[in-house]
Amino acid sequence: MFNVLLITHLLSCVARITKGGDVLRQDNTTNSESSMSSRRIMTTNMICEYPKDAFQVLISRQCPATHPFCVIDVPFDILLNQKYRCATAPRRTDLVVHLMNSSQLLAQINSDGELYGGHSNCMLTAFYSPDCAFSIRMVSYLYQLPRMYPRLRIVATDARDHSKLNSRYGIIGTPTILLWVDGSVVSRMDEAPFSLNAFRNYIEKWTDLELEYIPAMENDGGLIENIQFHKSSFDWYLCVSWCSFVLSTAYFFMNSKYGLAFLGTLRTNYIQVNEVQR
Repeated sequence: MFNVLLITHLLSCVARITKGGDVLRQDNTTNSESSMSSRRIMTTNMICEYPKDAFQVLISRQCPATHPFCVIDVPFDILLNQKYRCATAPRRTDLVVHLMNSSQLLAQINSDGELYGGHSNCMLTAFYSPDCAFSIRMVSYLYQLPRMYPRLRIVATDARDHSKLNSRYGIIGTPTILLWVDGSVVSRMDEAPFSLNAFRNYIEKWTDLELEYIPAMENDGGLIENIQFHKSSFDWYLCVSWCSFVLSTAYFFMNSKYGLAFLGTLRTNYIQVNEVQR
């Protein structure tokens, strides 16, 4: 009797284990199916369309509730919107390049940082040197910028006037072009400022300003305030440099083995010529 009960109990245990295995298989199958479906959803979501009512979302100052992959386009492209707002500034009536010394420039920077009239204070500064030929080449394009962008303050300052200002803003050469927004430097012009196209590309890359056409004025020279360059008919620095170069080259050549051999040949020929003449 006891053996019969024991066999019955063992059979019931085996049946339970078998049933439990079936349940585990079903759970595993369900989990695998759910994971596969989630993968399909993630895969299909990467191929998306441009969000609907995008303009309404923009007016509400919201971002579309979708993957960033779907909104790499205007007006939601972050890189395209990284421009400083300068177009709201009032148009300037004095279309001139303002010449400022270091103290005046610092005062203007502090004023732009403190004052706020509902618009950004944008300023482009050209650091020049009166003795620099590249600064002379740049100035012919600089004085045309106020007519091209009348909402942008154009300033020129002598880089030799204040060494602390140069070290503060990393000015190691001239000409150097800096863009200021509300009293802070936001960018430096990397391209050579020797054409209007270079200035235009730089300004429109960093700001929302657009080129404005203004008829040419008769007195173009009046658009720039007293920027005087030291022009000389003879470059003494260039002459001294060439003399130093020639003397150094001659000295090192005469002390080399080739120079010594050349001197020895000259000495031998000179002695032979004198002996023949005797």
